[in-house]
Amino acid sequence: TYAVCTSFRAWTPPKVLHSHWDLDVMGATAAYQASSASTYSTAVTRDDGRCAVTGDCSRLQSSHLVPEAEEAWWTLRGMSGLTKNPRGINSLPNCLATRADLNGPGMDQGHFVFAPYAGKAVCVCLTDEMPDFAADYHLRAVNIPARIHPMNVYVRFAWGLFCASLDVLGEFAKLPDVVIVAEPTFLPASDRPPATKRSRTEANPMPHGEQERNADRGDENQEHDDEAPMLIDDDGSHRESSGDAALERPFELYTLTDRDLEAAEGLDADLDGRPLARYEEAAGIYPGFSKMMRLEREYRQLHPEVSAVRSARVASVWEEDDEQRL
Repeated sequence: TYAVCTSFRAWTPPKVLHSHWDLDVMGATAAYQASSASTYSTAVTRDDGRCAVTGDCSRLQSSHLVPEAEEAWWTLRGMSGLTKNPRGINSLPNCLATRADLNGPGMDQGHFVFAPYAGKAVCVCLTDEMPDFAADYHLRAVNIPARIHPMNVYVRFAWGLFCASLDVLGEFAKLPDVVIVAEPTFLPASDRPPATKRSRTEANPMPHGEQERNADRGDENQEHDDEAPMLIDDDGSHRESSGDAALERPFELYTLTDRDLEAAEGLDADLDGRPLARYEEAAGIYPGFSKMMRLEREYRQLHPEVSAVRSARVASVWEEDDEQRL
């Protein structure tokens, strides 16, 4: 009997990357520093300066590697721990700059991914939807910023393969010796057809307390799901990026939660006097970093005029660029 994942959400990433992916060209070669820019998208386009694929320096947008719509999957699979990044999916180690016309049509729809090839990071086109782009950039070297964690690149690679192989993977459900790994039922709904074969019990249980909370508000959630617009594209995997910084979570407006701090303290305790791994250094992880995060939150709460956690907003595209007034 073979267990097969027919969707990205049923898949669990490895705890340790294969050495084939653990290359300097795949990222994580420089220590991560929190940016002073008002949003992570601004920081990405400013710091990168060029499209990672084409090298163009105009019309840039911030593109997620692990799609923003998969934030619940990110939390379930412990990606913050795997990438040593307590700031989560909306952060610099998970975003890079691409040309605006490649963000939605290419990245969001899974037409191309990044992978190691012949010792370099290259663009790999998975579909025939962008023939001109594929002719110019398939297997062409790309620039993965040093702050990017290779695990995020690998997960994007897997996500793209699942998107491009839905029809093929669906055929596995018809085979007699295959057990389909089930998607966790509490993740956001997708429009993919349910598996017709028996499903293996999900290996990663729902986080502690989540079952009770979901049960308590089950009727409320059902009503909300029926009325609220879906935040998932037709491929069931990624919300379309608008490119408007006002719709994204700014660093200065983000307040660390108790859960964030508990996760950071768990990572901190795991250090236990041992030498730091390359990924930890790249993510800004060091002994005692969780205490600094807690102090940061306390300071922001005590000094709202500095942290801007109260009555703050991000200017829209057409608004005056007057940060002092804002």
